Amino acid sequence: MAAKTFVSSLNSSLPSTIQIGVKPDQPDPIGDETKKRIEKMYSLSPEDVRVVDKFTLDLGLSEETVKELSDARFVDRIVNETTINTPFMPEKEYDWAIEVGFKPGVKDNSGDAAKSTIESHLEREIDDGNVYASRTYLLKGEGLSESDARKIVGVLANDQVQEFRIMPYSEYERDGAAPWLPKTEADHKPEVKYFD
Repeated sequence: MAAKTFVSSLNSSLPSTIQIGVKPDQPDPIGDETKKRIEKMYSLSPEDVRVVDKFTLDLGLSEETVKELSDARFVDRIVNETTINTPFMPEKEYDWAIEVGFKPGVKDNSGDAAKSTIESHLEREIDDGNVYASRTYLLKGEGLSESDARKIVGVLANDQVQEFRIMPYSEYERDGAAPWLPKTEADHKPEVKYFD
């Protein structure tokens, strides 16, 4: 079964997102391991945990280029499907989504590696812009509350270097593809004006 890519139109001047998840007929080993860690640490028993990786491309690339990159560089076609600028939606519904990414100023090795891969594919360096990596954990479980989700963050995130956002699944369906942009003030380029 070929990997599928779903695309939503976005102005190329805005950041694009590529989300990557496993196909419905494939196991999710990271999700399964996360489920075990949650059960061990908090005695909570989520029915299922699925992982969706997101790369936010703040590079000013066109939608066509982002799709080309997604198909060529970001997908293991045997196990993965991707979406562009639209949330990755598994076949079944979940209850909560927890997105985890780095705080501003923290080195993002996965994002840096993705940017290098993009530059290699395009055969040019990109000086203006970055790629930011984040990961969303989709949680399903009867009676799983927001308070439980906040406890689970302790398994998923290192609060010294990472930030998170917790979303009901209905919010993830709407906003799950929003760019993760941990920009600092240093990312701002001052405008120089000349006066006569």
